[in-house]
Amino acid sequence: VNLDLALLSAMSGDRETTEIHVRRFLRESPQDLALHTGEAFIIACRLLGMVGAAEPAVDCIRDGLERPTSLMPFVIVHEPYFDPIRGDLAFEKLLTELGYEAGEDGQPDRIPTADANAG
Repeated sequence: VNLDLALLSAMSGDRETTEIHVRRFLRESPQDLALHTGEAFIIACRLLGMVGAAEPAVDCIRDGLERPTSLMPFVIVHEPYFDPIRGDLAFEKLLTELGYEAGEDGQPDRIPTADANAG
């Protein structure tokens, strides 16, 4: 099981087919921790974001955040693949939970913590 068909459908803007292929990938791929914290898992989440599938993308991201990787939080906050869902309530809620808010340029900024303001 790979993401080739999901990528092709995402590039053509076919949200429904992209979701089907990504769900199949996530369901049928070996439950290997390295696979799901690696590039293939992140690509699956990106593809959902690219086609504007906010809730499935957020679910994918949440699953990725439960696994031991430091890459996932950076990926979801800064990559343009998620631009189509940035205004979606589910995505905005996730960013807030991760400690981000929209900056003046529309890109996420870290919310200052009490420790960062102590001086």
